[in-house]
Amino acid sequence: MNQLAVLNTIDEEMSETEKKIRDTAGTGNARILVAEDEDANYTYIEKLLSRAGFSLLRANNGYEAVEYALSNDDISLVLMDMKMPVMNGMEATKEIKMIKPSLPIIATTAFAISGDRETFLDAGCDDYLPKPLRAETLIDLIRIYLQ
Repeated sequence: MNQLAVLNTIDEEMSETEKKIRDTAGTGNARILVAEDEDANYTYIEKLLSRAGFSLLRANNGYEAVEYALSNDDISLVLMDMKMPVMNGMEATKEIKMIKPSLPIIATTAFAISGDRETFLDAGCDDYLPKPLRAETLIDLIRIYLQ
């Protein structure tokens, strides 16, 4: 999907989800760590979540995700791609959860197969969303963990 198509899709999806997130007191100013190595995926997430009022920090690989999560106390939630370079999302999640067990981590992956959800939850993730991410589903799940 090209960048223009991504932006148009987000604009269409945002009307309802933007209302939902702005109606939830206290969640719109949260900082979210997005561990995502693919630029197009990050652009979609960034456009969606920044329009909903979130502050974002990007990690391009699992190692950066661990470093950022452990060195930034203002991170409220992590969106963790499971397939990343340097350190995969499951390893990064385990590292983060050893130090910050209460930090919510939502696993994401484009290569979903049966049993992935259980595997990711066993690794320490709090929840799981398959890609492509749907705006409303993502916002609803974030709201659950930030309330």
